[in-house]
Amino acid sequence: MITVNGTQACVQCAAATRFLDKRDVPYEFIDLDENQAKLATLRADGFQQIPVIETPGERFTGFNPNRLEKAVAEVRAATATQAVAVAPPGREIS
Repeated sequence: MITVNGTQACVQCAAATRFLDKRDVPYEFIDLDENQAKLATLRADGFQQIPVIETPGERFTGFNPNRLEKAVAEVRAATATQAVAVAPPGREIS
């Protein structure tokens, strides 16, 4: 899962969510105007700008299409692996 931490007024946040929407990738948007605890956590971790994007493999700031494309590939690969690992009822995975 990809998480976009940002605000409704943030242009780069909107660009990141549009990028993910166009690729039909599920993500969670955390509005930092409404979630001050998450904002405090991100600041304590050293993040100074938004969006802060959390992917399965990394966390980064700003709208970066190359890193987002990598995250999309990671999410799709993880989803495909999970789909393969699920056996029909009554059958075991070997």
